[in-house]
Amino acid sequence: MDARAKITRLGFAGPQAPDRLTAAMFATTAGVIDSPADPDTLVSLHIGPPIWASCGYEGHVHRRLQSEGDLDLLPAGLAGEWRDEAPATFMLMRLPGAVLAQASGEAARLEPRFQLRDPQLQHIGFALKAELEDESPNGRIYVDALGLALAAHLVSRYALPPAPASEQPPAQKLSARQARLVRDYVEAHLDQDLSMADLARVSGVGVSHFRALFGRSFGQPPHRYVIERRLARARVLIEADAAPLAEVALMAGFSHQSHLARWMRRLKGVTPGELRRKL
Repeated sequence: MDARAKITRLGFAGPQAPDRLTAAMFATTAGVIDSPADPDTLVSLHIGPPIWASCGYEGHVHRRLQSEGDLDLLPAGLAGEWRDEAPATFMLMRLPGAVLAQASGEAARLEPRFQLRDPQLQHIGFALKAELEDESPNGRIYVDALGLALAAHLVSRYALPPAPASEQPPAQKLSARQARLVRDYVEAHLDQDLSMADLARVSGVGVSHFRALFGRSFGQPPHRYVIERRLARARVLIEADAAPLAEVALMAGFSHQSHLARWMRRLKGVTPGELRRKL
């Protein structure tokens, strides 16, 4: 009997959620990994040096040289078995059916695919990897946006049958009232961990259409808009000399002072300390 692989999770990924994309990184020893049928769609991204591996599902076996960036797509309800011939590192993305439904307008069945080389999926995967590794994560709204992008791409490329068009296509932009409600909600909750679902609910628009409508209405994605508004609030607090910089960061919705400094330097070309010294 082949040895069972030992799996170790690398870092903290947060709790699973029934309506959000979650991800975690794992290291494994050589050996066999069982993947029982799961209620969520699973997408794994190989990270690190190439290894020989094989996977089996429903009588199919696929052996390959697994390279960095290779992806496996295991639809909900499909069991599989992996055999790695050397230690490996991978990131597992877990996509609940609710997120796929937001992208397709209804429940979507996906085709199992192995050793995918899909640049768009790779881009999303490595963005999530950076988020897991970053000491200053961008927050729920950023991960929600990646989850929706992942779901939309999977539905458009790998759904069986192709997802039907939505019965109610989105409007070109948010109405003036919807935009005002979203703007007011963001300003009132900047110090909290905002999510895409929060903003979509306030606007009365489905999450699957909200990001596009928001972009047309505000000229930038929700995540970037929230960051810009947090920086504006932080600047007001800094110029008012209202609190120490560590407290200013929290009051403006950043994880900590370094998180604020990184974004302010990147988008405004100045650090909070430099801004305060100019007063």
